Amino acid sequence: MKRTHTRRGARLAGLIAATAVAALIAPSVAQASAFHPGKLKLTPSSGSLQDKPIASYQATKACPAANRALANVSLDEGNGVSDPLTQNFIPTATPPSGSLSIVSLGSVVLSSDLPSGGYRLDLLCYNDDFSSTVTADSVWIHIDNEAGTWHACGYSLAASATTATVRATS
Repeated sequence: MKRTHTRRGARLAGLIAATAVAALIAPSVAQASAFHPGKLKLTPSSGSLQDKPIASYQATKACPAANRALANVSLDEGNGVSDPLTQNFIPTATPPSGSLSIVSLGSVVLSSDLPSGGYRLDLLCYNDDFSSTVTADSVWIHIDNEAGTWHACGYSLAASATTATVRATS
């Protein structure tokens, strides 16, 4: 009888630990995958790192009214640095479209020493005194330095790799 209680206690402790781990992981998964303000469309959706222009873009969302002083589409390096891929423009209530034509992605990769991996392109919208920046739209791309190519993914590669599974064994 004591052995049965020990097994039940061990299973219960395991289930509690698994639930606790899932509760700790779930918020980080939600935070990592929650960033989907829109689906910035790129045409073409893939290309060479040397292409200039890189692609045309069509936003699905406009800049918010309070953030229509200036805007651009930039590559988020993931370290707090954004590299503009368009000229600055004055946004309107209409979702913007245009060309990613300032530089090639290869130039950004070289100048910033970016490794292959997932990066986000953001439609950044600034307010009048530039104290507030809003990301109105975005898309994830994968850069492959070895192949010299990029392609749109539409989702976070980091978030898609993070999953939590909880199993109770009997």
